[in-house]
Amino acid sequence: MYDALTAFLQEISSRSPLLWALLVMAVVAGTALGLYSLWELVLRWVISAWAGSRARDSGQG
Repeated sequence: MYDALTAFLQEISSRSPLLWALLVMAVVAGTALGLYSLWELVLRWVISAWAGSRARDSGQG
């Protein structure tokens, strides 16, 4: 599996530089969107937990 993937990546990078560049850009963009979504969820959860904690501490919730 690893050898086949390595061979494929070496072949595509040597034969078609434009396709290789597009593949790299797609991977970077996908990773960026994934991390953005993850941090949006994490930060929303942290903020809501912090706000709920403050409301309980002040007797509002």
